[in-house]
Amino acid sequence: MVHLRRLMIAIVLASLLLACDAGNSSKEKSSGTSEPDKESAPELTAFRKEYPGQGVIKAEYSGGSYLVVLETLSPLERVPGVRRIELLDCSGTTVTAVNGESCDLIDAAVGKTGIFAVGILDADGTESVMLEKYDSSGKKITSVAVTGETESNQVLDDRTRICLCGECVYVAVFKNDQTTWLYAFEPESLTQKWSLMVEPDARRLALGMIGGTHDAFGQMTNPYTVFLDTDDEGCAYVAISVTGGAFSTTLTLHNKYFGESLVLKSASSGTGSTANDTLLTKVDPLGARLYSTVIGTTWQDELHGVQIFNGRIITYGRSALTSFNDWDPYLTVNDCATGGEAFAKNYDFGGNEIFLAAGCDPATGYIYAGGCGGWTQNPEGVSVSEEGSKLFVSLNGGSGNPVERIALENGARQNQVCSVQYLEQNLILIAGWENGPGTHSGDENRQLVFADGYVEVRQLLR
Repeated sequence: MVHLRRLMIAIVLASLLLACDAGNSSKEKSSGTSEPDKESAPELTAFRKEYPGQGVIKAEYSGGSYLVVLETLSPLERVPGVRRIELLDCSGTTVTAVNGESCDLIDAAVGKTGIFAVGILDADGTESVMLEKYDSSGKKITSVAVTGETESNQVLDDRTRICLCGECVYVAVFKNDQTTWLYAFEPESLTQKWSLMVEPDARRLALGMIGGTHDAFGQMTNPYTVFLDTDDEGCAYVAISVTGGAFSTTLTLHNKYFGESLVLKSASSGTGSTANDTLLTKVDPLGARLYSTVIGTTWQDELHGVQIFNGRIITYGRSALTSFNDWDPYLTVNDCATGGEAFAKNYDFGGNEIFLAAGCDPATGYIYAGGCGGWTQNPEGVSVSEEGSKLFVSLNGGSGNPVERIALENGARQNQVCSVQYLEQNLILIAGWENGPGTHSGDENRQLVFADGYVEVRQLLR
């Protein structure tokens, strides 16, 4: 059962919300702001901000401020911890931090009219995905129930995402009945514009740890996560993990419902002979489904994110090779217009690795991918060790070939890069957590289930 948690919302001053864009097209369209007067644009600077005891699970620059989503890690299996939001100015200084009682925060975004947050409200056996809007003073302006359904003991993870695009607030939800939906709202009053069932039924196997207190990467015990991003034309891209083999009929149900003949990319060569790929659907601003496509490598892929950059769909995560103790990161690039594949690659940097974030430099076309590497994992299981270093590499955007592995400082235990965004002035945003736990860190001492977060803006060397 998902436990109620306290939501702390940090609201930026109205003048900051109307300030300059990020110099990054993928985030301009998310904030819905127009290009500002160059003379009034605040100057971005390199900085590092630390959050002892709170991991950073998301950070992005938009409209003159940095949105940071933090989490105090939960010692409970398959249950996210307590999350809150801070907004920083261009120098990395926290602008405001306002407390508020609300639903269990999952995701958030900042636009020119305020903060938009989505979360789960659990009451009397019913779960509701809630969309909330806060103004620049920290006051909750309005909220709306996106969904309302019977509580589930299987779907307990980050099963909703939010994205702002011009005059639309998109919310993607993986529901307890294992259908996937996309909702569009008007940003001023949160009036619903339309809703669309993206997938009729996922029918996926609910995996779970045997023992252990924390899953460092989430996905292996939370296979229900939905991902969402938008392009400059206001189209939405909704992605879920699709499993084949004897465990699931997700793609079979998709093809039957939509009259299509999609096939998996995975050759089912890993342990368990279970194919695993990404099923992505593009939806136009009026709520019409444009196409669906299967994305992935020939291995068993575990999806951890989707980003839209300059007409390209980028997905990333990790692939199981010879066994569930042998992982390589993967990254794919597909064309936004057609869904056609440009490349799908696995990478080997010397150990177990995973990509958890990606960003793109529009000048060079380089893709910057971040994550974690150097951990060990118990054979045929999902228990991750405490050791692990930050993984940060640049890739050629045309071929996907590695260009450079960039060294970052690490804490004592596990370390992760969870967010990457290329900014202007040759600066890049990197955020995540350090000194974090492995799967069994809190078995005997729950106080070991913590991580120290960081947000860093650094100069790139070309």
